[in-house]
Amino acid sequence: MNNDLKLSVINVKNPSTGQSLVDEGRLIDIYIDDSENLKINYLSSGLKIEDKRVIEQGLIEAVKGKFPIKQIIVQSQTQTQANTRPPQAATSASIVQQSSPSDGTKKIASVKKIIAVSSGKGGVGKSTLAANLALAIAKQGKRVAILDADIYGPSIPLIMGVADFAPTINDFKKMIPARQHNIDIISFGFFVSKYDPVIWRGPMLTNVLKQLVFDVEWGEQDVLIIDFPPGTGDVQLSLAQSLAIDGAVIVTTPQQVAIQDTIKGKNMFEKMKIPIIGMVENMAYFICDKCSKEHYIFGKDNVKKICQEVGMRFLGSIPLYSPISISADQGHPLMLIAHEENSAAWKSYIQIAKQIVD
Repeated sequence: MNNDLKLSVINVKNPSTGQSLVDEGRLIDIYIDDSENLKINYLSSGLKIEDKRVIEQGLIEAVKGKFPIKQIIVQSQTQTQANTRPPQAATSASIVQQSSPSDGTKKIASVKKIIAVSSGKGGVGKSTLAANLALAIAKQGKRVAILDADIYGPSIPLIMGVADFAPTINDFKKMIPARQHNIDIISFGFFVSKYDPVIWRGPMLTNVLKQLVFDVEWGEQDVLIIDFPPGTGDVQLSLAQSLAIDGAVIVTTPQQVAIQDTIKGKNMFEKMKIPIIGMVENMAYFICDKCSKEHYIFGKDNVKKICQEVGMRFLGSIPLYSPISISADQGHPLMLIAHEENSAAWKSYIQIAKQIVD
């Protein structure tokens, strides 16, 4: 997309939201063809008829008289039409390492709800929870996607069984996600070797994250789950500042050392004015094979108590249950295993997922 052409329409806005077409990801393409016609393609999904009229008139006025052209042709496309354009030879997707300033939070036009899954510490099972929650939400008839934004330790490709996926781009220069278990998936792990360290500074990470969010052909989605990296660093801040997130689910284990860091994450979201849906207690207990009793090896009710103290919703507990980790290592998460439907873990995932989408 020619930058001068794109800049010429950057101030054309969706009258219903007040946001520009560029910010909403609605500008598909703008170019001058071989016949000297200036063509503008934009995404019209979800727009009212009157809004389309205003937008198209705005696009024409924005470019009129600025370029040596014969005529201006404005075309609208629905997401379905955009996804079914004539196929061309696949082009490998790549990410660009360069600094990029934050320019305010944006929506993804084709995504109804964006949920962050976060934790104050690593090793609490956040990514496994994110994957199983996505699948549990999908079981409710929702269209779901996952963005693995854990730049330093992307594990969603392994958990979802797409570790060898190589993204390509479509003719609109958008990355095409992996499609696995009825979930669309994009991960930084698709672009680096699984053993390569990521030694990048904050501004560079910001640009990569924007590509993973806004340069992807997400399609129509009810829910986008973002697997945040643990902690409260540059990546988390960049995501919170650039993307309009509808709510955050915070994951912790029962130990006080994990809960302490989790509260820091809660405070970060509050400062960024991102609503907190609630907290999930992971690895809460295990059920003994011999006595069938629940054993709280990391402490009992610690997470419930802290939720009461800080006024946060307690979403539920996930047990320390070996099939969760075994199935994740095999790329076939627990929520896909039919004979686990009566397990405490499976039921907890469903119950937590319902609270997220309600």
